[in-house]
Amino acid sequence: MRRILRPLPLVLLLALAGCASPATNSSELVAGLTPEEAQYIEEANQAVERTGQCLVDRGWNVEVSPDGWGITDLDATQKSAYDADVAACQAETGMATMAPLPESPERSHRLYEYESELAECLRDEGFDVPETPSEQVFTDRYKTDNPWFAYATIDPGELGAERWAALEATCPPYGSLPE
Repeated sequence: MRRILRPLPLVLLLALAGCASPATNSSELVAGLTPEEAQYIEEANQAVERTGQCLVDRGWNVEVSPDGWGITDLDATQKSAYDADVAACQAETGMATMAPLPESPERSHRLYEYESELAECLRDEGFDVPETPSEQVFTDRYKTDNPWFAYATIDPGELGAERWAALEATCPPYGSLPE
């Protein structure tokens, strides 16, 4: 048996994970996002929750989390049925038709600036975060399977849920929305 995690559709674009809230020129930004981007993430989060609940309603033992949903008890004989139910639930909840936010140089720059400040916040909290790469290296790596993100070297399992939540409150990951 293995764990399968279905992330939010924009995790690949936003790394849907500093001090207080790194600021840019706009007081409207929430964790580095414009109001439109924040609304999109909220809608995506709701679609993920509805999709996870749909899978539960169809009899799958899934756990819904901010990163998506996971299933731990899926064996090879169930994979096709599970994949079919995932596709059906995504269609029912609107998740299947959610297009990712479009990439733009301005958004890429905001992400870089936010991650740079987030790395400093995490260092201030005592974490050994590697030096932030240049913006060009950051942008080039962002388009690969190995993007650079400030939180990438921190294992939430080693911190425990309470410490992790406190860290995210102090150094909010890019794209995180207030509860």
